[in-house]
Amino acid sequence: MFKVGTAKKFLFAAALAALSMGAASAKAGSVIFSNFLQSNPNDTPWTFTDAGSSSTFNISGSESVFFVSAGGPSQMLTFNGSAAASLTSSVTGPAVLSGNDVSQGISGTLKFTSASGPANVLTVQFTGAITGTIGSQSSSFNADSQVTLQAVSFTSDYMSPGISFAPNFTFSIALTQLPSLALADDGYLASFNSSATGSFSANPGSGATPTPLPASIWGGLGMMSALGGTGAMIRRRRR
Repeated sequence: MFKVGTAKKFLFAAALAALSMGAASAKAGSVIFSNFLQSNPNDTPWTFTDAGSSSTFNISGSESVFFVSAGGPSQMLTFNGSAAASLTSSVTGPAVLSGNDVSQGISGTLKFTSASGPANVLTVQFTGAITGTIGSQSSSFNADSQVTLQAVSFTSDYMSPGISFAPNFTFSIALTQLPSLALADDGYLASFNSSATGSFSANPGSGATPTPLPASIWGGLGMMSALGGTGAMIRRRRR
């Protein structure tokens, strides 16, 4: 059995390894600046609840994670350590099915907070998607500011001196869920619980941190995504 200190050192080493390997996969014009691992990988608090057009994707309670920031030329944040993750989001429209691949639009806020020092480790406002293959226990929760009908913004109390977040903004979170990914009869993803690990990317800019997008713009993106998803569902049913 691991002692608590040993387990934390192991998680820190694993997170650093994932960060260094993931840096090579970041899109051109951006770098992976941070990632996270669940403190208990067996926890499954990332919960999608199917309720038709009122479906939600939230973290049940507050999940403890180990948050690691890149160093060297990729350093944008100075925080490394334990943080609490919280997620509040809802669907933007019905899921879109293409063969066995499914995409469920999601919009909301993901937060990582610290119990000591400044609270805001990283706040992510997003309009993105859960994507995967029907029948699989692995899927991806992601958003990319360069993808049509998606948006991402980052804020943090732990910016490196002289650095700010600059586009392109992306995040990619790997989900391992039970039951397997499925499409419910109402056209939305069926309910599931999952564990998660993920990374965040941006361009290291200079100067003041950009102001987050106004709520009215996020609402408009959500509405456009919903209309796009509904149209795709209608086209699929007419075939």
